[in-house]
Amino acid sequence: MKILVAIANYGTKNDVYLQKLLEQYRSLPYQKEIVVHTNIAKDLGTDVNVIVGLPTPDPRSLAYAHRRLFIENADKYDLFIYTEDDTLITQDNIKAFLEVTPYLPDGYVADFFRYELSPEKSFHFDRFHGSYHWWPDSVKRFGSYTFAEFSNKHSALYLLSRSQLHIAINSGNYALTPQRSRYDILASAACDPFVYCGLTKVMCISQLDRFLVHHQSNKYVMLRRFDFPKEEVEAQIKALMQVEAGSLSKLRLFETETKLLTKKFDKQYYAPSDPRIVKAVGSGCKNVLSVGCGTGETEADLVKKGHRVVAIPLDEIIAVTAQAKGIETVIPDFDQAIDRLSEQSFDCIIFPDVLQHLREPTTVLTRFANLLGEKGKIVATFLNRKCRKFSSETFTPFDLAASGSVDFESLGIHLTNVKMVRSWFQRSGLGVQHVVYYVPPGRRMRMYNWLSLGLLAEQLAPRFMVIATKRK
Repeated sequence: MKILVAIANYGTKNDVYLQKLLEQYRSLPYQKEIVVHTNIAKDLGTDVNVIVGLPTPDPRSLAYAHRRLFIENADKYDLFIYTEDDTLITQDNIKAFLEVTPYLPDGYVADFFRYELSPEKSFHFDRFHGSYHWWPDSVKRFGSYTFAEFSNKHSALYLLSRSQLHIAINSGNYALTPQRSRYDILASAACDPFVYCGLTKVMCISQLDRFLVHHQSNKYVMLRRFDFPKEEVEAQIKALMQVEAGSLSKLRLFETETKLLTKKFDKQYYAPSDPRIVKAVGSGCKNVLSVGCGTGETEADLVKKGHRVVAIPLDEIIAVTAQAKGIETVIPDFDQAIDRLSEQSFDCIIFPDVLQHLREPTTVLTRFANLLGEKGKIVATFLNRKCRKFSSETFTPFDLAASGSVDFESLGIHLTNVKMVRSWFQRSGLGVQHVVYYVPPGRRMRMYNWLSLGLLAEQLAPRFMVIATKRK
């Protein structure tokens, strides 16, 4: 077994972690060459090849420097490891990769989850946030191992066998210089082979612990960002195993990712609680239905206030996280869920950033309106195409240009504004009673909104909420 290891190390900030990586690689019982790509000369020992230089003037391009090295040595080694300088791979990680790889079809690559340790030494994961999610229909068994695909491709490293590297190289995209994608340049270095190069990352969920790698800085858990606890990951994996066994559905409620080169407008699985929705529901609503529920933070706050909440989740995997918060869930399918709920009546139905992701939102609104009680209401949130920042900061011209058009088929999302949404509700037999603009916090924004007597709210708010009822 001959291994080529490439480590990206910029500046000196992470040198303490780099030394731990080098110690680990030196201890491996394999023939290996260790290469450190850096921007400044360093003496790391005679057994480490230090290559100084950037592929492009952009300092972030250092993360791509290993590509040329791997291409030039594609037939000389059996295993290729690329990693950032603070993510530690152990010998057992490598053994686990080598054990499962022979069972995987061509083009499938065993994935790793990066974890961090809290001060109490509990495990937390940084890939579970925002719009990232499991693909329920990806669960498959190969040999005695069960695998599933997670939508976040970034783990700060990857391992490739010789044949897997050749698939990436033969795609014609492996040697590309840093380019814009749904990941930033640093993350793209570890993600691109699984986005553009014909390779698919899959996580061995039946042996999770052997595919965990430590992010030594633990910076995200310290900042309380992207710190999803291991217990909840294990609950989701248990649900995936139930999908594989046939006891849970593979269905997804709708396509949550847009076709844009930005993740900003994907439906969020891990969204924080929205206090405006909680306020809009109000104390008078006993039974609440949430359509498009993720981890259920908003719904959990409603439960705490005494509401009974039923949710149609985005899928059966994220549903287990919502269920743990006391939220009832039904199958993630519009037709089946409506049939099951047809005998019930709801005081409020919420659509948190859902309707803009549906090809025919009026059809869905019309059907769910039938579940409203006599004085029931619908609360829905949307992105605001009229916001001044929408074209310059929130939604760049490049995103539109990359899509080639601005219709739903091209973008995978409706570019909503209040006028458009009002027409949806009107055609569904509903009337918009209130519009609430999500004007960003901050003294300047509040001042602009106050001075204009609220007339500039539509230009200041990147999102808005509507509250609607049945028309009499």
